[in-house]
Amino acid sequence: MANEIEKVLKDRKDSSNNFTKKEKEDGKLMGVLSYIIPLIPYFVEKENKFVRYHAIQGMNLLIISIIYGVAYSILSVFLVFIPIIGWIAIFLIGLLGFGILALCIMGIIDVCNGNARELPIVNKCQFIKK
Repeated sequence: MANEIEKVLKDRKDSSNNFTKKEKEDGKLMGVLSYIIPLIPYFVEKENKFVRYHAIQGMNLLIISIIYGVAYSILSVFLVFIPIIGWIAIFLIGLLGFGILALCIMGIIDVCNGNARELPIVNKCQFIKK
């Protein structure tokens, strides 16, 4: 399983060469903001392609986290009535939220390093296309 996780983390498409050094430097602050509040950089930085790339990834991650939150809320309402097994299931499903946080941190690290690499899982579930 560790090998599979390592493979997923390394097999990320790198589009860093599609952006100029100036775009990367000028867009770092808004790029980081793309993973916290993605709508602001998306609508404010229309000219900087580096920021738009990360804002689209941030919006896709936001949509995934909203779907996760709704599903978790619905499941937890039903699973809470199943003693022990349901509680364990709620706990394990809740841990997936840390995965979303990890993806967000990966995106921020990529922005700070001037990289434009696709996030795992997010690149497979693109609701908003580049």
